[in-house]
Amino acid sequence: MRVRTDSLYKALDTFQEAALDPARWRSTITAVSEACGAFGANIMEPRSGGAFGGVLYSESLDRGMEDYVGEEWHRRDGRARLIVPSKQRGVVLEQDFMAPDEENSVDFYRFLAKHRLRDAVMMDVSAEGDDLYFVLQGRIEVGGFSHEDMSHFHAIRTRFMSAAQLMRHFSTSRNGGMAAAFETARIGCLFFDRNGRVVLANPKAESLLQGGPVLANGQIKAIRPAEGAAFNKALQAVTDQAPAQPGAPEVVTLSRLLGRPLMVRFQRLGEQFSDIFNPAAAMALIEDPDAAGGLAPETLSTLFGLTPAEARIALILSNGTSAVDIAGQTGLAYETVRSHIRAIFRKTETGRQSELSALFSRIRL
Repeated sequence: MRVRTDSLYKALDTFQEAALDPARWRSTITAVSEACGAFGANIMEPRSGGAFGGVLYSESLDRGMEDYVGEEWHRRDGRARLIVPSKQRGVVLEQDFMAPDEENSVDFYRFLAKHRLRDAVMMDVSAEGDDLYFVLQGRIEVGGFSHEDMSHFHAIRTRFMSAAQLMRHFSTSRNGGMAAAFETARIGCLFFDRNGRVVLANPKAESLLQGGPVLANGQIKAIRPAEGAAFNKALQAVTDQAPAQPGAPEVVTLSRLLGRPLMVRFQRLGEQFSDIFNPAAAMALIEDPDAAGGLAPETLSTLFGLTPAEARIALILSNGTSAVDIAGQTGLAYETVRSHIRAIFRKTETGRQSELSALFSRIRL
């Protein structure tokens, strides 16, 4: 099949407009597909474990993609072998990598034939560490794509990557704004990529993850294995390719050496096509249940000269927790806690727990 160049370049002229208005992407890739004589077009994203995510596809592929996921072909896609050569060349024709009679003997290609699909063109449109591939799906009744159209396929790839760069810039700026807003609210905020690695953390999150659970090499290390497993399970639920389930985000806890466990709430960032160019796929909000009125231990250390341990205990104490319970929560000896409490009362010029709570409630920073 051959490309209709006039139609193709009219479609390519709409890529920048689609970058600004993601709702237009489906019609844009449909126009590209039709101009190339393809059955349809889709954008694929490799996931962990060798799986593929069907990020966006033309309407003509609705039924095929439903069966592709339902029959779990996304976990054993025969076109995974095209990833390496497409990264090397930018664009590859599937027919160049087919063995004789493979289309009739391999289950994956029999599945494609059931949906009238045959040889594809795969284009590597990855950017800044995000692996993405634009695929033109050939029609079984027409045959493969022509090598004489390779310059046009490279033109599609160039326009696509330009639009992707623009959308990635918008997404990165939005992430930074969200992180700053949560910092103002004194809430820790982490952003995770699709593989569950931290790509952005605001200063509040970094400070909270120093008293037990730690952030190292893009991963959260819990001090209790069971909590680490629960954390990773909840994180996978919001970064997995399955559709997001309605309802409140899952909440997990992370114990620390001093104070009550941190509360972590996960949230998937979005389902729109533009979100695949966001380096982050999910975020987690971290809240400190021992913080009074949103006060940070660092604030108390600055205002009253408390040590880090005294500041943490002061926040717990101001919530009405007894010295015995504080000792149990923190793992400190009862007499050590009592010593810290005496120092706290002296430095804050208070004499009772209720006075300390009242003092902290009046602080507005």
